[in-house]
Amino acid sequence: EMRRCGLDPDLIIYNSVISVCGKGSKWLHALQLLLEILSHDVEVNTITCNASISACERNSYMQHSLALLQRMCDWATLPDDITYNASISVCGKGSWWQKALHLMSEIQETGTKADVITYSSGISACEKGTQWTHALHLFEEREHQGLQAGIIACNASMSAYEKSSQWQHALRLMANMTSRGLKHDVVAYNASISACEKSSQWQRALLLLTTMRCRKVEPDA
Repeated sequence: EMRRCGLDPDLIIYNSVISVCGKGSKWLHALQLLLEILSHDVEVNTITCNASISACERNSYMQHSLALLQRMCDWATLPDDITYNASISVCGKGSWWQKALHLMSEIQETGTKADVITYSSGISACEKGTQWTHALHLFEEREHQGLQAGIIACNASMSAYEKSSQWQHALRLMANMTSRGLKHDVVAYNASISACEKSSQWQRALLLLTTMRCRKVEPDA
C-alpha cells in the first residue's frame, strides 16, 4: 500500500510489520517481507532476524527458524539473547537436543548472557530428546548462575529425575518449588510419584497422591 502511494517503507516499518505477522500466525507473510527487504538491498539488522525467527518459532516452522539463524552470518548480523532463546525454543519443540546444546555452547563463546528462558528451553529440548543427564546438567548449571527456574524448567527436570529414578532429587525439587511459591501442577506430581514408584517408595508416592488431591490438582487419565 505504501509503495502504491509512492512511499518506501524503511527498516523500522518492516521490522514492526514482520513482528505483527509473527504474532498473528502469518509466518509466511513475515518471510515474504524479509525477502522483500533483501531484494531492495536494505541491510537487515538483529531486530529483523529476531522478528522473522520468532514468527517461525511461534508457528512451529522449526527448520525455517534455524535456517534464518545460520543466514545471519551471511548478513553480517550478530545474534543476541533473543535470537538464541527463540532458536533454542525451536530445538525444544523438535527434540533437537544436540543443536540446543550447541547453541548453549555458542552463547558462552560469544559472551551472550543466558537467562531463565535460555536454560528452560535447553532443558526442555534435552528432556524431550530423552537426554536426562544433559537436562540435569543444564538445570544444575542454571543454579550455579544464580537463575531461578520457572515451572517449565522444573517440570522438565522433574521428568528427567523420574526417568533416571532419582526420587530423592525429585522430592527435593518439589520442596524447592514450594519454598519459592511455585504451584505444583499435574506434570510435577506425576513425575515425582512415578520416581518414587520406580524406587519402591510406596509410602512417599501415596503421600504425594494425597497431597495432590488435597490441593485439588486433578490427576490425568
